[in-house]
Amino acid sequence: MLKLIYCIRRQPHLSLEEFQAHWLETHARYGRDNPVIRRYIQYHRLIDDPVMQAMEQAEGTVVEPFDGVAVSWWDDAESLKAEMAGPRVAEALEDEKHFIDHSRSTACLAEERVIFEPQGNTPLVLFECLKRRTDIDHAEFSKRWHEHGKIGRRARDAGFLKGYIQNVTLEGRQEGLEAISGDDTFDGVTTGYFESVAKLRKLLGSPLVTKDAYEDECLFMDHKRCGYLVTRRHVIRDLIR
Repeated sequence: MLKLIYCIRRQPHLSLEEFQAHWLETHARYGRDNPVIRRYIQYHRLIDDPVMQAMEQAEGTVVEPFDGVAVSWWDDAESLKAEMAGPRVAEALEDEKHFIDHSRSTACLAEERVIFEPQGNTPLVLFECLKRRTDIDHAEFSKRWHEHGKIGRRARDAGFLKGYIQNVTLEGRQEGLEAISGDDTFDGVTTGYFESVAKLRKLLGSPLVTKDAYEDECLFMDHKRCGYLVTRRHVIRDLIR
């Protein structure tokens, strides 16, 4: 399946709680009731996001935080493009104007590369929206990122990380997304699955992240241009993970 990852920022006049309430309680029906969408999950940023707190202290990124991520699964690019031009999506976009700032949000199409499937109870999901180094192309970025999966496996073996998926952006395949995304998008999106904030905080403070993962990421990532958020998952339609 094709995966649409929609990284959202709220309208400036709304609090995070107001934004999330409308998204979940009112807007969710557009994903739940659309027969073309195979799966639809909302990921709501935590109010006390430990990753954003760490990034602000370390001056680790210049990317404005996202408020949530909507992920939907589609049969193929053709069905997605047709639906994006149809009346159901037009109605949904009208509702989005009440709570989403489209000018500050972004979307990408991606294919999953599963490093290891989530196991057990994993309500918390870490999103890392990645930008590659400017001196490497997308193919080399993807290769080095795939090799980086060994760090995720070490985090799993240490009891911190319960699932790890690399969502590889499809280059030149953004047709139909103009209404919800600008030209600037990400090269890939990591989703890491955790059972508690306590374990996530422990991992963030460990040498596995502060030294090993960071040094390896410097081979393919531009940390300053990457975005990060920790979310709680809300299943709207057909949970797989």
